[in-house]
Amino acid sequence: MAHPGGEKSEMAGEEASTQGRIEEQTAASTQGGTATSAGPRTQVEESSQTDQPAPSTPFASTTASPTLMSELEAAGIVPDVLDTFNPSAQLNLVFGTDKGTLQIENGERYASADLKSSPMLSIHENFVEAQSHLYTVVLVDLDSPDPTNPGNGEYLHWLVTNIPGPQATSDAALMDPAKVGKVVASYEPIQPKGDLPHRYAFVLFRQRPTAVLDIPSTDDRRQFKMSSFLMSSAVAAPVMAGYFTSSH
Repeated sequence: MAHPGGEKSEMAGEEASTQGRIEEQTAASTQGGTATSAGPRTQVEESSQTDQPAPSTPFASTTASPTLMSELEAAGIVPDVLDTFNPSAQLNLVFGTDKGTLQIENGERYASADLKSSPMLSIHENFVEAQSHLYTVVLVDLDSPDPTNPGNGEYLHWLVTNIPGPQATSDAALMDPAKVGKVVASYEPIQPKGDLPHRYAFVLFRQRPTAVLDIPSTDDRRQFKMSSFLMSSAVAAPVMAGYFTSSH
C-alpha cells in the first residue's frame, strides 16, 4: 500500500531520532563502563603498591603471607632465623610512649626512646580451636652488639609463654602478656649500640594443644637461638612474625 509523501518523511524523521537516541545511549553506556572498570583497576593498583597491613591489623594473616614472606626474606629473617612458615594469625604489637600509643608496622623504623615500656599485644587466629591453645611471643635483636659485627645468635629482649588464646573475633582486645602468661625473660628496653639501626624480630608461636611450657626464667640473653628454642620446647610452629628497625 502506498503512503503519502508527508507520512513517509515524518516516519523517516522518527527513525532518525530514535537511531540518534540509541547511539547516544550506547556511547554513554560505553563511557560509563570504561569509567566503572577503571575504578576497580585503580584500587587494585593502589592496593598492590601499598600492600602494607593497615594500622588496625598491622600483620594480616593468609592474605598478606606472600608479601610478608618476601619482606622477612629481604630482612634476612627467613631462613636465617626462621624457616619458611604459613602465617595464620594476626598480631598487634603496641608500645606506650610519652605521646600516646605506638603500633608497630612491619619493616618500619622507630626511635628507641619510644620503645622503653613493655609492649601490649592482641592475637587473633581465625579458627575455633585457637581458644584452647596457648601462645609464646619472642622479641630478639638480630644485630647485637653491632650490625657490622653481630654476635653468634640473637639477643633476647623479651620472652613470654603460656599466653591465653584469643577469642574467635577479629577485634581482639589488647592485653599485657606479663599479666596473663609466664614471663621467661622480662622486657629489656631497646637501646641499640652504634650509629646503624638494628633489626628486631618478633615471633608469635602457637603452643601444642594443652601444652604448658615450663621454661625457667633467665637473665642470659646473649646468643639466644630461635631454632634451639623451637627444638627444645613444646612449641608447634610460628604463626606470625614481623620485624622493625631502631636506632638512637
